[in-house]
Amino acid sequence: MHWLRQQGQDWVEDSTNQESEYSRNWLRNELLPAVEERLNAQAVRHIDQAGRRIRQADAYLEEVAEEWLQKHAPDGKADAGAPAASSLKIFSAEAAPFMAMWK
Repeated sequence: MHWLRQQGQDWVEDSTNQESEYSRNWLRNELLPAVEERLNAQAVRHIDQAGRRIRQADAYLEEVAEEWLQKHAPDGKADAGAPAASSLKIFSAEAAPFMAMWK
């Protein structure tokens, strides 16, 4: 809401936000508060962090896949002689520091 005020905008609440009829609202209004209360007070923060890491992993994997395709299938067709096994080893070595944050 602070950002909205900085932009000279007022907060507008959707009239259905407090109703749990819709799944997205049920998650926000009932499930997440119950998880925070019964299991982990930081659950929402942890879910958000996991989502951010998954987005980072997805972007990284897209980039690596694109580089691999440019190298081994520049015309869009897989090269039958492409060194798949060695490419996976290289990928594993490149990905190791990134994947370490999941431990």
